[in-house]
Amino acid sequence: MKQTINIENATKEQIKENIENHAPLSLIGLKNLLFSLNITSKISLGAYRIHKGKIKTDWELSVYGKENLEKFQNLISFDVFYKNELLSRCLSSYKFPSAARNQRILYALQYAASLELKNGFVDKFSMAEETKRALWRTCSYYLIDLKKRGFVEAINKQKSKNKPWRYRITQKGWVFLKDNSEFIFLEAVRNSIKDT
Repeated sequence: MKQTINIENATKEQIKENIENHAPLSLIGLKNLLFSLNITSKISLGAYRIHKGKIKTDWELSVYGKENLEKFQNLISFDVFYKNELLSRCLSSYKFPSAARNQRILYALQYAASLELKNGFVDKFSMAEETKRALWRTCSYYLIDLKKRGFVEAINKQKSKNKPWRYRITQKGWVFLKDNSEFIFLEAVRNSIKDT
């Protein structure tokens, strides 16, 4: 779920410090409804821009994790057929339904390494294709998580959706892969780590 609203006199940092004081009431209500059904969701701030003296903010309510998505599908679902099909494909391709965070990170970093070895870079679209994920948005979150940990760095920042940001793996990322080499399941990545 997404919504755009106007905000008065608040910086992006102030909003992020207390998301639910600034978020749209409709999304807060939906989050509480989902919580009452034992479905965990998160409200996050997207774009923040000043237009003609007014602050406009984009908000998103997201459901993460296979267990939460399954509960959503079973209890609520969508009225639109193609959205239900997309949700079913997403659930059937979910790799780590209850994995520890570092397994998810290692999974994403392996595929990023595989793409870098092939193309010299990784972006959300190539990662979605490589991992066979139903949604490229999932791969955006992978790359954000990798960047937060210092495992990848941006090599160009494109504004267009057709030309997404490109990343490469940092030295720290390669060291992390090498330290976890026994869990690497992509042969090309495993072989490249042996050579370093």
